[in-house]
Amino acid sequence: MAISQSNGSSSIDLSLHVENAYFAFRPGFLLLYCLLQDAKKEAHKSVVDIRSALAKLDLHEISELRTLVVVVPSPPPHHGAMGGERWSDARPLFADLRVDPHFLCHFPGMKALFNGPESPRQVQGSCASA
Repeated sequence: MAISQSNGSSSIDLSLHVENAYFAFRPGFLLLYCLLQDAKKEAHKSVVDIRSALAKLDLHEISELRTLVVVVPSPPPHHGAMGGERWSDARPLFADLRVDPHFLCHFPGMKALFNGPESPRQVQGSCASA
């Protein structure tokens, strides 16, 4: 068992993100609650429930968010095996809002797709049918 920590992951802001957002098949529910030794009592955590967040939005806002399509960078630990950074397939920011809402969030690097031969709605449609 380690008696010290060699990385700074407990002292840096990891930003709001969905764990394993790069991968198309992610766990349906995952909560990481790992605050390591915090002698100074400075560590903070943020947990967001998508259902609670959606309840605060009106139908127009939800409709606008559903049109947004994003790509997510691969996790840095995977870059060696993947031959460098890769980007995920284009996926909608919000999906399955009526049944089991999915929110794809990865603030440390995700990009919205607006330019290109297809409109965001066309890309979203192709993602939903995949």
